[in-house]
Amino acid sequence: KKGETMSKDKTRRIMQKGGGEARFAYGMIAPMMLMFCCFGLFPVLYSLYLSFRSLKLNTAAAEHFVGFENYIRAFSDEVFLQSLPKTVYFVLLLIVGSIVLGMCFALLVNARCVHAKQMMILLGLLPWAIPRVVSGLMWDWIFDGNYGILNYVCKSLGLIDNYQWWFTFGPYTSLTLCAIVEIWRLSPFVALMFYAGLQNVPRTLYESAEIDGATGFRSFIHVTIPSLQPVLLTSSILITTWALKTFDTIRVLTSGGPGTDTTLTYLYVYQQAFSYQNISYASALGWLFALVIGVIIILYIRVLGRDNTQ
Repeated sequence: KKGETMSKDKTRRIMQKGGGEARFAYGMIAPMMLMFCCFGLFPVLYSLYLSFRSLKLNTAAAEHFVGFENYIRAFSDEVFLQSLPKTVYFVLLLIVGSIVLGMCFALLVNARCVHAKQMMILLGLLPWAIPRVVSGLMWDWIFDGNYGILNYVCKSLGLIDNYQWWFTFGPYTSLTLCAIVEIWRLSPFVALMFYAGLQNVPRTLYESAEIDGATGFRSFIHVTIPSLQPVLLTSSILITTWALKTFDTIRVLTSGGPGTDTTLTYLYVYQQAFSYQNISYASALGWLFALVIGVIIILYIRVLGRDNTQ
């Protein structure tokens, strides 16, 4: 009985000690959770509440409940509907361009004949380190129709007769120019990811492929690409996330113009909220756009899950 009593006391002390540690842990994370609820969760839930209201800061009309009216209005809003394919086009350009350029730079740095790899990586990362606003202002000067260096180079090579305003050739041409700026900025980071992934590819795989008679291109297709598939999927997710919140560059270069040519979905949500002060409608647009992003995330998860099971 004495041994049984001592065992119960020991168990009680362990449980009390564990409970104290748990309370201490909860106390440590409580400030962070409080800040998350105040500045993260509450604004999201409040925006959902506002999406069913009629809050407009530029009118004196009383706010009232309107149900799904804002959501129904979105499906008849031509600017919003036109912004969706433009956003998809912009995201696809960034994914393809950043991955292709990043892969090429990573393969170049990883080549055996290349020296000063650290210096090349450092110089290559400079575009990614430049803030979006600064890079946007720099490229705005390059594309300028009066004194831009792009016009000067094209005219010197005889490609154009007169200086051009490059953002007046249609929405997808303008979006392509904006995408070039973001590809220039993002591809160095993607290259760093691919370069790190290449260091984990066993050299024996290339030697085996060479013994089997595979050329450099076939080795790239059947050895390098499959080995870098996790990096490829991760970089695609990151680029998609960055592309869907690229605001500064387009704001500096075009402000969504000319007209609505470069008005992407998130820029239109911003305009509705802060330019037109239509808070409720902007909240509804934001939630619809969040659903689109959720579908994209589910597709990525399915691809990752299928790859892991295989």
